Amino acid sequence: MISAEPFSVQRGFTLLEVLIALFVLDFGLLALAAVQLRTYSTTREAEYQSIAALHARVGRGHACQS
Repeated sequence: MISAEPFSVQRGFTLLEVLIALFVLDFGLLALAAVQLRTYSTTREAEYQSIAALHARVGRGHACQS
């Protein structure tokens, strides 16, 4: 007598599911790297603006004293 099971229980992931998960993970990591680069450039710009403002303030102070 042949025993026929209607459906077997699936264990593990298919290759397609793994590839999709890796794609989503890679996309998230690339987005995180883009945010890091943007943060770095914005921080540098703010540093340069602070230095320029400090030089402008010091320059005005010397002009008023002479």
